[in-house]
Amino acid sequence: MCRGSVSLLTSTISGNKVYGGGGGAGQLVRSSHGGSPPSLNGNGGAAQGAGLFVGTGALRVRRTTVSGNMASGGPGVGIGVPGFGQGAGLFVGSGNIALARSK
Repeated sequence: MCRGSVSLLTSTISGNKVYGGGGGAGQLVRSSHGGSPPSLNGNGGAAQGAGLFVGTGALRVRRTTVSGNMASGGPGVGIGVPGFGQGAGLFVGSGNIALARSK
């Protein structure tokens, strides 16, 4: 969900996976010294919220189990850096979170 509010009551969020995309062809980088061949570099994509993604909003969770989820950032290309894996079970970009009696 990109925006809004979600309430979970007596639920299970389990066994979900999200993978960030691989780095793209990026910018052509040439050495100013002339000794290295040109290379293509691109950063890997982020992976967020395999179980539940809330971009902006409110999340209320009660008597809910969140387990066994995975977020794996995408690989970089060349000297590009890998992407981040964040919030495998629950990811809230900004907003309010209320958790009660959950694991």
